[in-house]
Amino acid sequence: MEAHVYNLKAILQKMKNRPIGQRLYHFFWGANNMISVDQLKELKRVLESEHEASMKYIDDAIKLTGKKSSKKAA
Repeated sequence: MEAHVYNLKAILQKMKNRPIGQRLYHFFWGANNMISVDQLKELKRVLESEHEASMKYIDDAIKLTGKKSSKKAA
């Protein structure tokens, strides 16, 4: 099983149709039947928006650093 690294608490707060209890955590550990189809769709929506925000942040960091990044970071 591949590792999923997400801030599940933040994702849960952004979901409108929230799973109750530890269901979201269990879902990411392989219990696919722990959340409903509507909750899966909501989870997908949140993850897509989080992915876009993360990619924008990284792209902006690359632009800001420019050619100065030739040295290795500590």
